Amino acid sequence: MTKRKPKSGTTGYINGLMLHEGPKGKAYYYQFKFAGEVYRGSTDTAIEREAIAFLEALKTELREKKKRLEVTRRGLPTLYKVYEDWKTEMTSTASPAHMKSVDSYFRLHIAPHLGILKLNQVSTAQVEKCRATYLDGGGTHGGANSLLIALNALFGWAIRHRLIATKPYAVKKLKVQRKPRPVLPGGLAPKFLTAIDRATNVHVRAAVRMMVGLGLREDEALTARWEWLDTHRATYTAGKTKGREAVALDVPDWLLAYLKGLRPKKAEGLMFPAEDGEPHRAGFTRKAVARASKAVGLKLTPHRLRATFATLHSDAGTAPAEIQRMLKHKNITTTQRYIETGRRGMETAQRRVAEMMNLQAPKQEAKPKPKGKAKPKPTKSSQGNTKGNKQTSNTRHS
Repeated sequence: MTKRKPKSGTTGYINGLMLHEGPKGKAYYYQFKFAGEVYRGSTDTAIEREAIAFLEALKTELREKKKRLEVTRRGLPTLYKVYEDWKTEMTSTASPAHMKSVDSYFRLHIAPHLGILKLNQVSTAQVEKCRATYLDGGGTHGGANSLLIALNALFGWAIRHRLIATKPYAVKKLKVQRKPRPVLPGGLAPKFLTAIDRATNVHVRAAVRMMVGLGLREDEALTARWEWLDTHRATYTAGKTKGREAVALDVPDWLLAYLKGLRPKKAEGLMFPAEDGEPHRAGFTRKAVARASKAVGLKLTPHRLRATFATLHSDAGTAPAEIQRMLKHKNITTTQRYIETGRRGMETAQRRVAEMMNLQAPKQEAKPKPKGKAKPKPTKSSQGNTKGNKQTSNTRHS
């Protein structure tokens, strides 16, 4: 009796099983058709004989149910159920901004089209149709990509919990034309902070300065604590960040002096607590930043102050790796997205090329001024008076 050769398809399943490496380790996943429906899931074991036994037991169970005219479909959760479970688990660990983004895109755009579908029913065509509806309703390409990111987050969670082996759809992000985003020029910083100081709440004024001077996110500024500020070494080490890094940031003198003026005798706890003792809510500085940015002729958000910090450091010659460390980014490509190309480097390059082409006269370097007060050169009249004075004095002496 010849041994039957295992069937393998393009999906990587052999005789209905595939060994998959997931976040929780290896496990065999199954995929097969029964009564016209596709069944996918995890066997929760990395031992082949146990996975085979699991699969045979499952098929036997389905055949018996079909004989008894019972519903054979195993209960894969709907996307809406996955969203509810994801939200329950991730609320305490994910950032508020991430939770808000996924929640908004799911409720407004994903749930109406895909929410009632089971995980294996969400196909490429279904996702593309959902995205097309979003775009037809006036959504941007960037927003459509954010919608896809939210959907991928839910399926990533389902894969980690072994509800499904892989995403049942393959949809790529749309290409987006990058637009220049505003940053605060260094010369306008005093005028901007003067406008910020019109805010009645001192916490707004201080939090914005933390964002401008240290490149903090708004939530990092609002959760700042006094014990994280070392006034002797002039450093600030945030104990709670998005990437879980503990990076000591050098505090500039102007910011250190401002914070010392607010520092209580018992330097402990939140720097800027709300009335209930908890951190202020997200968006606490948004209105003040909008008013101040209008005063300088720009449209800024609190997060654009973080990009301002990165861009000004880049223009000042700070190394990209150092900017990455200060922004607490794990990947340098993330840092590069925060740095808006300044005019200083391009202006210098254009001038040098024009000089090489003899289309522009070389720029004269400014000579350094001598230290101290320069003595005024004597004029002809003064020289004559000096001689006359000397003669007069000599005559008197004689």
